[in-house]
Amino acid sequence: MDEKKKRGRPKKKEPEVSSVENEQSKTINMSSEQVREEKFTLSQVQERWQRVFSAYANSDFKTIAANWNGAWSQLNNPFLQNARIKQINSPAKKLDQEAVQDALSNPENSEKPLMQLSMWLYYTNYVYNLLIKLNRDTAKYNWYYLP
Repeated sequence: MDEKKKRGRPKKKEPEVSSVENEQSKTINMSSEQVREEKFTLSQVQERWQRVFSAYANSDFKTIAANWNGAWSQLNNPFLQNARIKQINSPAKKLDQEAVQDALSNPENSEKPLMQLSMWLYYTNYVYNLLIKLNRDTAKYNWYYLP
């Protein structure tokens, strides 16, 4: 321990050069152009599920497990997750009176415009903001006793 400590910042070391594979840069584009917005009827959905179940009705377990793993890997796809989040969190938007009347007359098919209007009111109307905050923290008391 006869050495004295050197004062100051240590000298910068050059990084070691190693062989790196796949040095090509890749660009990932996550734009909304990739997302298709299609509307399906209930009968189309039922027909689709009937085709899916009939295709796998006589399959063995290995085939079903392999197909399930392929479908499960798509759940962690960042592009799909980004599209889903964009559908849930829509930006605030002010609607004109006719659009509000149309949306309120048909609420089951106009969820997105009503959510956008709600967010716009939340940010611009203090009374609406207080109502949302008050009702957000109110207990619902939907407890059930099981026999």
